[in-house]
Amino acid sequence: MKIKVKSKKIRILTAILLAAVFAVAMAMTFKLTNPTVAYADDSAFASETEIFYKGGTLYSTANETISYATKSVESYNINDSYPNYYNTDSALKNACAAVAGANIIGFYDRYFDDLIPNVTVGVMRGTEYNYHSMTRNLTQKQAVINTLFTYMQTNQSGDGATRSQFQSGLKKYINGKGLNITYNSVMTNGALDLNKVKTQLKSGNPIALYMSGYAFSLIDDSGKEVNIMKQIYNDNHIAVVFGYDKINYYNASGALIKTKTFLKVSNGKNISENLYIVSDYGKLNDADAAYVY
Repeated sequence: MKIKVKSKKIRILTAILLAAVFAVAMAMTFKLTNPTVAYADDSAFASETEIFYKGGTLYSTANETISYATKSVESYNINDSYPNYYNTDSALKNACAAVAGANIIGFYDRYFDDLIPNVTVGVMRGTEYNYHSMTRNLTQKQAVINTLFTYMQTNQSGDGATRSQFQSGLKKYINGKGLNITYNSVMTNGALDLNKVKTQLKSGNPIALYMSGYAFSLIDDSGKEVNIMKQIYNDNHIAVVFGYDKINYYNASGALIKTKTFLKVSNGKNISENLYIVSDYGKLNDADAAYVY
């Protein structure tokens, strides 16, 4: 009888041990397979690949000359003038996103006059609205840039601000004024879609450009030769589009020589060059129209 009792105890202990081994194996299996749905890790990886926009400094200059017999021009501007604010506070580093946001706010202040408190951003002259320069009511305009600098979490996780930080910070400012803002991409398959650009501009919506490497230009056109003077930057930057010119240049036989698409921008810098040439230099990462309502 004692032998039978011992055998029974052994069988019970063996069953308990097997159950424990099975439980450990199941737990290990769960731990091994769980990371395949680790969304937090995926999000962290995505944030590491985000581009930080900070503006940059002048890298080089270049000239391009096109001799032509005739040309055709397709053009549209939201308005003949537009805000071209820039940072005047030396304590703010890498502030291009905040400046771009201020240029969008300055544009819409024409319609919602509390966006920049106690400031009239321009004046009607005939049938056109003329925006004042940065130097008029500079203190109030710089205050907007400083606020956006904070709202966009500039320099907190990298040098400058990302596209998402730019958009969320601008939205926070707009919402604080009792208004809303939406963003609509004007890109198709990773490239600027001029048809979408036209649609948004004709709806009165300025467009934010997110650039890696860029050039801002002036043009001098004699009627037979155009000289394009470029200031080139090797960095990431945000500028705001308010119009465009698409120009086809032809030789004396009527053959197309070259097509240039010039976007008219608030460059965010205290310089006179205000043309961004599509597909000319650097990479355009994204472009979003901003609609405030």
